[in-house]
Amino acid sequence: MKPHPYILFDGSFTGFLNAIQQGYEDSHSRILLTCSENTHTLPLFGPILRVETDIVKAQRLWGELGLLGTGIQKRVYYGFLHENWELQSEIYQYVAHLFCPEIEGIELLGIAAGRLLEGPVKEVSRERSELERKLAFKTNADGLWYSEIRPKHNILPLLSRYCRSRFSSDPWLVVDTKRKKSLSAVSGKLTLTSYTQDKQNYSRTEPVLYSGLQRVASCEKDGSASPNPKTALLQTPSAQNQDIQKWGSDWRQRAV
Repeated sequence: MKPHPYILFDGSFTGFLNAIQQGYEDSHSRILLTCSENTHTLPLFGPILRVETDIVKAQRLWGELGLLGTGIQKRVYYGFLHENWELQSEIYQYVAHLFCPEIEGIELLGIAAGRLLEGPVKEVSRERSELERKLAFKTNADGLWYSEIRPKHNILPLLSRYCRSRFSSDPWLVVDTKRKKSLSAVSGKLTLTSYTQDKQNYSRTEPVLYSGLQRVASCEKDGSASPNPKTALLQTPSAQNQDIQKWGSDWRQRAV
């Protein structure tokens, strides 16, 4: 049996899918995954492979998972958003047994992994539903509706459909202060951005590729708490973009 490799990826869900695909293409029954930013945790011995992020390959794998059912997609995506990094190898085994059952021992490992993932998936779903009920928005002087959250799990990408259904128009912005990420909508364009506190105060825009799973059940608007963003409707798209950038810059300075 081949030794278990350490596979480095960029920490995104896209990179995670790339790492999974690399693992079963090389016929491994188990892989150990880590974010490329955490290289200090790598072992002194053993094979180490760095996987380049490829959006096209990730979307292809995501589509193939979708052909097997949205429940399978949800198990993979929500398991990743749970942020228990020990689960990543289990997610790999679950996916690998679906596409490469000929790998030695992978079928039993994959079935067990699928059962193990049920609990974390429920935890993520529960927190998303609870936050949607409690999510409160404020408006700043520029007419931008925004909210700050600090969830236990990385559920920010799952809030887009709820926010779009709650607001009749944009712009709006939700910031995860724990992970230094923001989700925003301007002129119908959805953007997920990561803010890194380095010398250049760099921000990285991440593609929102997996919107099909952002909300499984339909959600109704909360009439008692729903804001009325009339001020935002009076702004031009360019002004809305400026508001998002201005608020994001202010937030980065406060979120060190």
